[in-house]
Amino acid sequence: MRQSFTSYIYLAAFLLSIGCLTQCTDGKRNIKAFYYPIEALEDGKVYIYTPVNNDSLPTETWFYKSIKTDSAWHFTGQNYDQAFNVRQFFREEVVRNGLLLQDYYIYREDSLNNLIPIQLEVIHGASFPFTVTDSMGIFLYSVKIPNPFDPAETTTLTRNRRYIGDDQYTYQGKNYPCVRFEIKEEVDHHIKEQGHLSPMYDWVELYAEGIGLIYYKKVISESFILEYELKEIVSMKDFEARLKPLIEE
Repeated sequence: MRQSFTSYIYLAAFLLSIGCLTQCTDGKRNIKAFYYPIEALEDGKVYIYTPVNNDSLPTETWFYKSIKTDSAWHFTGQNYDQAFNVRQFFREEVVRNGLLLQDYYIYREDSLNNLIPIQLEVIHGASFPFTVTDSMGIFLYSVKIPNPFDPAETTTLTRNRRYIGDDQYTYQGKNYPCVRFEIKEEVDHHIKEQGHLSPMYDWVELYAEGIGLIYYKKVISESFILEYELKEIVSMKDFEARLKPLIEE
């Protein structure tokens, strides 16, 4: 999805309050199975998300791939725009109790319409927890996004995430058990000598067991809502075959 640099940047800080819903030990619950199936993604898969109730929105396309090293698993994601240019890239490291963000890049057009990578500053890198507690678990994820064309301008995106409970969602005719999160997101846009502009947004996310993120809804305003669901998961080979006739046009 292509949006302006100041209005569309990924980042944040996640405040995660999670309830133990099934059989628990000492008030803790393991939700690792609801994240992307990291160890099954060494060959990579393309996740294609389509808008719900708004055909004017573009498709969201992500390529997820896991890399195993001598010391750890790493999980990567690469986002494509409608012209199939890479617009975002991240790398997370799998640790004992979750994932830690290591790198995040967004790609912005310069004056010659060339895409240039912009590295985000990772302030707090916790991306997703494997073990959570039932009410006051805090999960902080925070990044700062510089503007290479104006050093006086920065944007910080913060998400306060709260675990709501179990849910379910239908994907390709089958119901999947999910975990549900509600998020309060703040996008703090700061320009030196001009001050801060910090709009707030509400999110809902559903993570399906064995799949990962399967649905999300972000309320920008009463008249503008970003709502997406997972349409399909395909191999990169199949995805490239679909692109070939489009590229050759």
